[in-house]
Amino acid sequence: MVLKEKDFESVMDSALGGISGATSIFSPGANSNKQQNNQINNTINTYQNINCAIYDYVNSIKENFQTDINIETNKTKIPIDYSTQSQMMIFNKAKEVFSKIGKNVFKNNGENIYVSNSDIKESIAKTVRNTNQKKLLSEHIEVFQHLDKIIENGQIIARDSETKSRSQYKNWDYYATPITIDGQNYIVEFDTVLRDNGQKHFRLERIYLLEEVTKNRLLRPARLKINQ
Repeated sequence: MVLKEKDFESVMDSALGGISGATSIFSPGANSNKQQNNQINNTINTYQNINCAIYDYVNSIKENFQTDINIETNKTKIPIDYSTQSQMMIFNKAKEVFSKIGKNVFKNNGENIYVSNSDIKESIAKTVRNTNQKKLLSEHIEVFQHLDKIIENGQIIARDSETKSRSQYKNWDYYATPITIDGQNYIVEFDTVLRDNGQKHFRLERIYLLEEVTKNRLLRPARLKINQ
């Protein structure tokens, strides 16, 4: 059993049990894409779902949390309550702030990762439909202003093949990037998909407050070693 895309929706809002002693796939000292690929390919069956990979990633960095991506919001402004806005309005705002970066192709470990309007729209749609992520709509908008740095500094934490037989998609990689927003530590997890035209596209983001993950409030995954 490998990671399922549907696990994002079905698992995020439910507790799946305790943590077993499976081996982590993370090695902060890995300095090449080949090393990362070997690590992930050798441990792909360790995790039941993406939550397990995120939980392990957080535990691997929590004692020495470091990031150069420090987002400061303008606290003097009255914050927008995005929960009252339509999905299209939220998408338009995300698209607007992302456009300020001035480009839509970013490098991570030598690979190009593309971000199109349809990719942003898909990410916003998933965010709005997810109970926990919807509470962080303002943070999601802030993240889109810094998506270049988040993609370029992302560490790959898991990999999966396309499981829904969609011919335009080949495989999925999952990344995590530590950031701060107004002094609080967060993890941004984002998916990329390799398309049939050879382009690797950003597809979906999730934001986690580090403290909430370490306290098991948001992610309580059952990690299984499968196909040993």
